[in-house]
Amino acid sequence: MRLCEHNNCQSPVFGTDKKTRIGYCKSHQQYRTDLDKRSIAQKSLSKLKEKVISNKVRSYVKKNQIFYDQETEKRKEIEDWFAMVSKQIEKNPYCWNCGKYIPRTYYRAASAHILPKRKVYGFPSVATHPTNYLILGAGCGCHSKYDNSWDDASKMKIWPLAIERLKAIYPFIEKGELVRIPDIISSFL
Repeated sequence: MRLCEHNNCQSPVFGTDKKTRIGYCKSHQQYRTDLDKRSIAQKSLSKLKEKVISNKVRSYVKKNQIFYDQETEKRKEIEDWFAMVSKQIEKNPYCWNCGKYIPRTYYRAASAHILPKRKVYGFPSVATHPTNYLILGAGCGCHSKYDNSWDDASKMKIWPLAIERLKAIYPFIEKGELVRIPDIISSFL
């Protein structure tokens, strides 16, 4: 057992600083500037809280990193799909419905999905399918007319080609999304 090192105090010391090997009794602990004055229970509780918090943070970051990686991958697939369709438009830059010219700056806007790509009420499983597109001009209004409603789309000149392409896409649609296919399309499939 060690004795307190403050002015030759003869009180016993319970624990010493491992680095400096200096120990003080309970009444002289205030002279230490580097001393953590919390009790042992408070120190252990603090360490436990830090551990729990760091585990929660680590878990949160890991989950969000996976989510972020998946979203980044999906975004990359969509961008690749738009690039593929842009190459097709470049070969023949005219609207497939009305025949109007499509300027290069509108290639992306002219890339129309036959089945919508959105997650809610859409068909995300075939969003990047190679035949899930029509080239419909944005400036002439054909793209927005097709996207407006299935009834409007069915009255367009492009509708037979859309149905033909839908037949090729149909086997790749996830089972949970099949219920979203409107009656106007399912009658052709």
